[in-house]
Amino acid sequence: MTIIDKTSNVPAPRSAPEGTPLLEVRDLHVEFHTRDGVAKAVNGVSYSVNAGETLAVLGESGSGKSVTAQAIMGILDMPPGRIPHGEILFQGQDLLKLPAEDFRKIRGQKIAMIFQDALSSLNPVHTVGAQLGEMFRVHRGMSKKDATAKAVELMDRVKIPAAKARVGDYPHQFSGGMRQRIMIAMAMALEPDLIIADEPTTALDVTVQAQVMDLLAELQREMNMGLILITHDLGVVADVADKIAVMYGGRIVENAPVHEIYKRPAHPYTRGLL
Repeated sequence: MTIIDKTSNVPAPRSAPEGTPLLEVRDLHVEFHTRDGVAKAVNGVSYSVNAGETLAVLGESGSGKSVTAQAIMGILDMPPGRIPHGEILFQGQDLLKLPAEDFRKIRGQKIAMIFQDALSSLNPVHTVGAQLGEMFRVHRGMSKKDATAKAVELMDRVKIPAAKARVGDYPHQFSGGMRQRIMIAMAMALEPDLIIADEPTTALDVTVQAQVMDLLAELQREMNMGLILITHDLGVVADVADKIAVMYGGRIVENAPVHEIYKRPAHPYTRGLL
């Protein structure tokens, strides 16, 4: 399938670092070995994102969007998953060649992920304050008291009302939109350079979707983070993305600045999504 790429001659945003992209995925292949044979989930995906830039990765379920993100985060189940070919360069360093311990240090501190189902991603038997505070206790060596204070700060930062009073509440006591804000707070706790948001507005109503996307965009500008936004909804990315990579069948079929995709979609699948 021909890849239509119109980003090569587009200048990088002002906030992009000189030279090396923040993240560059090169010819990534991911396959799963099952009893019925080898399932090739990702077939030669390449894309990049700079600091302060938002890349939206679009495609229907099963197109390989989330599997690519899991490979970047180093959270693929291997086996049955396997990465036979490709590079994932973060700040010029190939993550796939790092020892597991070094990769763990990058995950959470340098690259963080917001998962699509906040209720199942949060631990139901621990308070949100304990779960947010754990990031600071484990990675920063803070005391429980100081970690809880940082958790309150984070909840305030993502605009959860009465954060100090609610830091001891459990995930089920929050609405879907508030739980998603907690997931955003958890991802940005250690001020990473890159955040991957996997369908962050799934199952939220349109008003709450807009609020969550506005919050992500605001935090990104504030921290100059790179953002990879994974979604199947073109409407969600219209106002926040700088460029879009469209995935189909485990491949990138079109890669272009956001205004090009909306004005002149070149691939039939992109036109179908529109």
